[in-house]
Amino acid sequence: MTMTETLNLQAYTEGNRIEAKRAKSNLPNSIWETYSSFANTDGGIILLGVEENADHSLKATGVDDVHKLQTDFWNLVNNNQKVSINLLTSKMVSIQKVEDKTIVMIRVPKADRRQRPVYVGLDPMKGTYRRDFEGDHLCTSDEVAAMYRDASETSLDSKVLKSMDWSVFDMDTVHRYRNRFRLFHPVHIWNDEDDEVFLRRIGAMAVSEEDMQFHPTAAGLLTFGREFDIVREFPHYFIDYREQLHEEVRWTHRMVSSSGEWSGNLYDFFFRVYPRITADLPVPFITNGKDRIDETVLHLALREVLLNTCAHADHYGRQGIVIVRTAQTMTFSNPGDIRIGLKAALAGGISDPRNATIMKMFALVDIGERAGMGIPDFMRTWAAYTESTPSYQITQNPARTTLVVPYSQAVLQKAGQQLSKIMGQSTSETSQSTPKSTQKGGQSTSETAQSTPKSTKKGGQSTSETAQSTPKSTQKGRQSTSDTAQSTSKSTQKEGQSPSEGKLSAATVAILEIIRQNPRVTYEEIAATTGKARSGIAKHIKKLQEKGFLKPKDKQGLWTVVGVAKKEA
Repeated sequence: MTMTETLNLQAYTEGNRIEAKRAKSNLPNSIWETYSSFANTDGGIILLGVEENADHSLKATGVDDVHKLQTDFWNLVNNNQKVSINLLTSKMVSIQKVEDKTIVMIRVPKADRRQRPVYVGLDPMKGTYRRDFEGDHLCTSDEVAAMYRDASETSLDSKVLKSMDWSVFDMDTVHRYRNRFRLFHPVHIWNDEDDEVFLRRIGAMAVSEEDMQFHPTAAGLLTFGREFDIVREFPHYFIDYREQLHEEVRWTHRMVSSSGEWSGNLYDFFFRVYPRITADLPVPFITNGKDRIDETVLHLALREVLLNTCAHADHYGRQGIVIVRTAQTMTFSNPGDIRIGLKAALAGGISDPRNATIMKMFALVDIGERAGMGIPDFMRTWAAYTESTPSYQITQNPARTTLVVPYSQAVLQKAGQQLSKIMGQSTSETSQSTPKSTQKGGQSTSETAQSTPKSTKKGGQSTSETAQSTPKSTQKGRQSTSDTAQSTSKSTQKEGQSPSEGKLSAATVAILEIIRQNPRVTYEEIAATTGKARSGIAKHIKKLQEKGFLKPKDKQGLWTVVGVAKKEA
């Protein structure tokens, strides 16, 4: 707008991104706190020569000498003794007319993460502000430290932890990862490397410039480490999954990293949680020509959300990762805000992960697209199939990102109808349209590919979150993973008989290799490694037995692998 144009103040309201200041004859000192807070949050507009009425409407009071006020402002905003950086161009400061009053409008942009913190004076710990719904607030030292971490040109998780060696890794987790890697890259040369070299290849270990020795990276520790080692580097590290499906029960299922019942790392957390958050999603009966399709676009959408929650978190931040499922919603919350801002993230096309190495390691095993389209794609997909709208919330002090996903029975029913319609199936062919996780006595009966609690505590809390262990007992209608493989296939080869000729699919060969490496492996462990449903695992096992590559488990629970299978061309 130019000076000859009239500004309509009624279009503005004093609020989170508008700040009115009288500034009759001089610049108010508080303008710099507001400048800092807007720059460090989402930007905003400062109106000089305007006051807020009791009803929150705005009234122009005008400034006495607008040109002097402008000159004073530009002199101070360019003085790094006053503010750390000038983010403004000449077009961002303009003179406006409101009736017969002259005011100044200053549009403060959101600072790039590499420019933050924007602070007043010379001490960022005493002069950094952010904007909340109550106005400008002085940032804590933790908030300022988080800004400096995000300002780095290098990925947060690429840090080499020179005080640690590769003994911090949970090797069971590493081997599960390697098995999944082999599944998607069966002929990759990295499959022949030993564990230490493989970890270097994927970025879980790197050379320290101080001693020129290999040490774990932050990404490697978070993804493959044990909880008691992880908290040595990340004191506030904590990951928590809760199911609160009944109001009268505090939670019907809970899994935390500090329980000591599992590794507590991100990789195992992902594969423990994913089956539970997708257990009730409807799956129409469709095939790819051979096998039934067990995952829909909604499964993949939630998978992306779960990955983002783990990989985009500021693991140095407080309060940790918390995922809560209720009867109405699924909530994903992690420490740290969205580095590029919520508006840019919703628009898509820009990828700026806080932990790029973690994203890379998950991408290597076919999880995550790394294209900057995760959030908008999820929002569109969920809305299209469920006719409900997820919502993002960014809060400060401490910085935190929260996604709320509608997940009621009504939403799931609508999703089943839409999936059947879009995929050309009748609703009568849709399986799982009735949620699996109905409750009995406060305990979830949701069946996952990786988690069957061995026992329960008071209040319905699970005492063992077993993602990769063999259950001690079975449930009605479900085969024990320790049962022999005769239940999968009646047609097995006789002792000493050679495997039949013919090649197998890459997935079948990969499963055979998993069994070869661990003859005691269970169905649940194979499902955790491959990401496939238990029913799909059974089909591959059956094929391996029919072809003579695999013999049933013996009395000690050991598989016997015969020969080496080849992939189909």
